[in-house]
Amino acid sequence: MRIFPLFMVIFALSSCARPASASNTQKVARANVAERGRLRGVTIFSVWSPDLRKSFEWYRDKLGLQVHDDTEVQPGEPWVTLNVPDHPELVIAFKQGAARPGETLFGLETDDVHALYATLKAKGVVFRLPPTEFPYGTEADLEDLDGQVIAITQPASGM
Repeated sequence: MRIFPLFMVIFALSSCARPASASNTQKVARANVAERGRLRGVTIFSVWSPDLRKSFEWYRDKLGLQVHDDTEVQPGEPWVTLNVPDHPELVIAFKQGAARPGETLFGLETDDVHALYATLKAKGVVFRLPPTEFPYGTEADLEDLDGQVIAITQPASGM
């Protein structure tokens, strides 16, 4: 069974059709209400790893994610987070614990999956799926150091 990247789920949730028979004023009023009551994006998700520091450094050094926080919420409880460059609203929190190898952890979007694939391969990143065409775009699946899958996707034209 194919697991679609997270951005596809968000895209589906954000693609609500508006009624065609209403006047412009009614459409705007309905759109404003709809905008306030729907999901707008992802703000944070967690990556579980048995070696928190090693995982954090892998995502930073191999994938080029930026340090958001590297502190403790209380003594002995680390709070380490990264974000995608130019997207500080999307925070990836690293948690100490068992990883789930083989499961798709999350998806990241790029404007050139082939170039990013070549760059990451040169850094020693292991891929489960080379750039492959799908109806929603081109996807390449990589493994993090704990064997969890990350989908890197270039959306199809018009998406």
